[in-house]
Amino acid sequence: MAANYVLEEESRVDGNDEIWAVEWSRDGSVVAEAGLDGALRIWDPSQPDQPRQSLIAKGKGRPLGVVSLALDPSPSSPPRYALTNTLDATLSRWNLEDGTREAKREFTAAEAWSIAAHPSAEAELVAVSGSSARVRVLRSSVKGFGEQVHSPESRGKFAMCCAYSPDGTLLACGTDSGQVSVFDTQTGSLVQSFLAHATTIRSITFSPDSFLLFTGSDDKRINVFDLKQSHRSSTGDGGPPRRAVDHVGSLGGHEGWVTSISCRGDGRCFASASTDGTVRIWDMHRLGPAVATIRDNAKESWAVAWRPHARNPNAIEGIGGPGTGIGSGALVSAGSDACLRWYRGTGS
Repeated sequence: MAANYVLEEESRVDGNDEIWAVEWSRDGSVVAEAGLDGALRIWDPSQPDQPRQSLIAKGKGRPLGVVSLALDPSPSSPPRYALTNTLDATLSRWNLEDGTREAKREFTAAEAWSIAAHPSAEAELVAVSGSSARVRVLRSSVKGFGEQVHSPESRGKFAMCCAYSPDGTLLACGTDSGQVSVFDTQTGSLVQSFLAHATTIRSITFSPDSFLLFTGSDDKRINVFDLKQSHRSSTGDGGPPRRAVDHVGSLGGHEGWVTSISCRGDGRCFASASTDGTVRIWDMHRLGPAVATIRDNAKESWAVAWRPHARNPNAIEGIGGPGTGIGSGALVSAGSDACLRWYRGTGS
């Protein structure tokens, strides 16, 4: 089934450089983006002509680029804060009400790279992946910011990306060697480790029901794994529960690295961005060729994010009101030309 997505707006800021990260807040009220120029910008999707806020660390010289960001995960109100991590491995917490940096933690070079906020606003935790294939789970509250809670280690030299499952029970990371490690968030223990690709994994995310895991790699493919079958460790030592991993899909079509994957909140489809300059839409229920290809960027597309999209348990394809079909919803992309592009499905 084909789908169609149209470009509604393009947003640029004079003097801006590449955009490397983008996230839509869970309540749908704002979009955050950041990249090479070191600024964190907050946009109102209803007024995308200029950013609502532009936050940048003050100091000597030009700030280093922001490689990863995460918003306050509160689902029902505008985000109060944002987290960023820069090329020099400085993790910062920004107050979105007054625009100040209210806390930071500095790591050694490459010790921190990708970040992911725990989906529970009450948890106030952030996962940080980086060198030695290690993932650090830290406190993201102002008091005790950066204090370590767990520090699980995966296989490989560098943990390129990390993501929490939406239900908050699992934390996954992907490495430069193509290895995936999945951890229990309560204990920090390893649940499963497996080779997902032969090359670097640049993006990892869970489906909205937390059962599927998606990985995007330099091999130009998206691999899909089913984690919902759990079992005890076969060692007989009473170890932590482990989950069986079924490789249920390997999706091709991109002609460059797969740099970002974002699932629509209703679990109907997901989007991917690539250095080939395209954003592709995929049917989560029928894993196969992309149902839509958006010629997004003359250069590289680095990030894509869906507008929050509630699941309608009574809807069937094309029926049930706006936003229920494969060709519905809204998403935003960003890349090497420093432009935010806002797309809408014609089924919306």
